[in-house]
Amino acid sequence: MWATLAAFLACGGGGQMHPPCDPGEATVKKKPAPKTPPKAALPPQIVQFPEDQKVRAGESVELLYSHSFYFSLNQMPEYSGSQFEYKMPLYLCIDFALKIQENEHIKIENAENSSKLTITSTKQEHCGCYTLVVENKQGSRQAQVNLTIVDKPDPPARRPCASDVRSSSLTISWYGSSYDGGSAVQSYTVEIWNTLDNKWTDLTTCRSTSYNVQDLLADREYKFRVRAANVYGISEPSQESELVKVGEKQEGKFLLHGRYG
Repeated sequence: MWATLAAFLACGGGGQMHPPCDPGEATVKKKPAPKTPPKAALPPQIVQFPEDQKVRAGESVELLYSHSFYFSLNQMPEYSGSQFEYKMPLYLCIDFALKIQENEHIKIENAENSSKLTITSTKQEHCGCYTLVVENKQGSRQAQVNLTIVDKPDPPARRPCASDVRSSSLTISWYGSSYDGGSAVQSYTVEIWNTLDNKWTDLTTCRSTSYNVQDLLADREYKFRVRAANVYGISEPSQESELVKVGEKQEGKFLLHGRYG
């Protein structure tokens, strides 16, 4: 009887009789594993972004970013959520952020772990700093890429001006280009036209913004225009100067807008 009661207690008796169990089979209940606390939510991460880009005008460019979570382009007016921003370059004298809007030349593609901005037929107006902004409740991250569009320069600004008019010579002066195309202007080509030949011809190429013109004839009037050049090409011509005629300078007369007045 005592053996039977011992077996009953060893097998975890609880008011019911069980057959004797093998003492070697008695087990100890394992404590349940502690629950792993949930990981704290983290701000989004931008894991890869492109280097600054320089492309020729008219070419296409892709800015591809990899990030750690899916997002969609925020269409709200505020700069929140996930979006591309564009900061105009300082040479345009504007310095504020703009949300990029898709159009026939700009396309935005968002995937689970990446975002891509594609610009086709790039122009000077696409130059600037492009910023990808990703955001969640824990914070936001940004990545910036500077995009430079290089091209031939703009034409020299305004119109050339003649001065120091003498019997067979004058000095023509002009302004530089309002935009150099992303590369320094290396030279200027001065073109000349006269009322007798009635056609434009190259006069000289120089690095300065003035030139002394010699061997002009008094039987015709002249006008001038200028082109700027950089490593990417030659600009369109500037505006034409006023007509000017050389000859003996008369007492009490002065040059006004290229003519004696």
